[in-house]
This record gives sequence, C-alpha cells and structure tokens, in this order.
Amino acid sequence: MLATSIQTLTEKTKWEIPPCRTACPAGINIQAYVTLISQRKFREALEVIRRYIPFPSVCGRVYFAPCEDACIRSKVDEAVGIRVLKRFVADYELAIAKTEKPKPVPKIHEEKVAVIGSGPAGLTTAYELAKIGYPVTVFEKSSKPGGMLRECIPKYRLPKDILDIEIDQIKSIGIEIRTNTEIGKDVTIEELAKQGYNAVFLAIGAQKSMKLNIEGSEFTMDVDTVIIAIGRTPNPIIQQTTEGLEVTKWGTIVTDENGKTSIQGVYAGGDIVTGAATVISAMGAGKKAAKAIHQYLMKKEKPNKST
Repeated sequence: MLATSIQTLTEKTKWEIPPCRTACPAGINIQAYVTLISQRKFREALEVIRRYIPFPSVCGRVYFAPCEDACIRSKVDEAVGIRVLKRFVADYELAIAKTEKPKPVPKIHEEKVAVIGSGPAGLTTAYELAKIGYPVTVFEKSSKPGGMLRECIPKYRLPKDILDIEIDQIKSIGIEIRTNTEIGKDVTIEELAKQGYNAVFLAIGAQKSMKLNIEGSEFTMDVDTVIIAIGRTPNPIIQQTTEGLEVTKWGTIVTDENGKTSIQGVYAGGDIVTGAATVISAMGAGKKAAKAIHQYLMKKEKPNKST
C-alpha cells in the first residue's frame, strides 16, 4: 500500500529535478547517493556527495535540511532522513580518511585564484576551482582554517577533529592555505593582483562582533555561563582598503546573482554578502561563484579577434 501511494503521487506530479534536490542550495543529487547507500555502496555514495560539496561530515551534523522539508515522501508518511544518511556515509569516510586521501588534481590552467577566508563559502569555491585545474591559494586571518565552522559552531555539534579531517581532504587535491594573513592588513586586493592573481573571491563572513551601543552595557561580573546573542557584522577593513568596492549600508558587499562585485575579477559570497546565513547556503554561494570565476577566466584566455 505504501509503495502504491508513493508511485501514485509520483505519477501525478512529474519533475525534471526532484523537489529535494531543488531545495538543496548546493544542488546535491540526493536520489543518487540515497540509492547507493541502500545498495551498501558507501564509497560510491560518498563520491556522489563530494562532487557537489567538500564537507559531507559537516553537513551531516549542522545542516538544517531544507531537502527533507521538500521530500515528497512526507506526503505519504515522513520524509527520508537525508541528513542522517549523509552523516552515516560521511562517518564511513572518517574511518578510511587517515589512510586514503584524494590525489592532487593536475593544474591545467595558468590563472591563479586567491580566496579570502576559509569558511564554508571560501573552501567550497577553492575546492570547485581546484577540481578543474586552477592554482588556488586560500588566505585565512586565523591560525587555523575553518572560519565560522571552527569559531562559531560548538564542539558538541561539530567536533574539531572531524573538521580538521575534512579540511585536510580538501587541501590534498592541491589547495594551498596560508593562515595568519588578514585581507586589508597583511595584503590588499590590489597587491594580490600585482602578485599575479587573476581573480579573487571574498568570503570573510561576518567576522566582527557587534557592540550594544548602550550606556553602561560594558561591565564585568562573575557568572558561570555566558551566552553571546548580539550577532556579528562585516569587518569594514575590506571596504576601507579596496577602492571601488560597492557595499550596502550594513557593510555587506553588493554582488550579482553569481557573486560578481563592482570590481572586475573580484567575486564575493557567503555571510559577507547575505549577512548571517546557513552553512549549506554559503556552500551554494561558493559553487555559483566558482562557476562564474571559471567563465570569467575562460573569456580572458581567448584573444580578441575583432579588428
């Protein structure tokens, strides 16, 4: 009866792309990896996930799962446990990650790309571009990469050793990560261009803690627990050191739908554009920007044949 109900529902409503996949900001082929897991083809399922995102373990733990909200099975009984299945197959990888790492991808393009920020948007962009053969360098102001994944998500939700393993997997395809380097302070976008970088992706997030601006709000007292709920705002150092970069009145960077900013060759994505959002949304922005950067660099490669 259950199988008949699902079949009838599917026949009544035809989709070119399933609703669960449409709802996923990263466009992951959910049906493919769920089917492979059901066949106990865990390695193959993981390969499908990694075609779309570099953080399967992270998503399996902190993802808010809009795909499950869109799952058509929920119209019959309940949605498929997509996030749990992703975490299951990602945990399978953790058992083999210490001995098996992806091989470096050959650099088939000469154009260098600089990615500023090593959070989910930045590392996703770096991952996507490195996969198609670009030399990519990630600049991170902190001593360890991870951005908001490391600094904002508590350990009980995302253990840092798991995050480290996933970042090592990303680095192993040939991505260089330079820590303790802050954009606007240690290096500027203009200086990166002089160093030979042909495109820049800004993914510095909303890094700066907001102040209450209330008289007497800054004080000291003895407490057992502190809950910080005042939010974060973009660091103004980018706009202060980058002439011609258009920003909003809130300090976020203005871009088109593909992450292109007001400066040629400079793209942005994640919280620095949208304000505080989700991990998977940042990854989706990173994927879009990587595609746009690739298209931009391909056009630059072609000589102008007009006379």
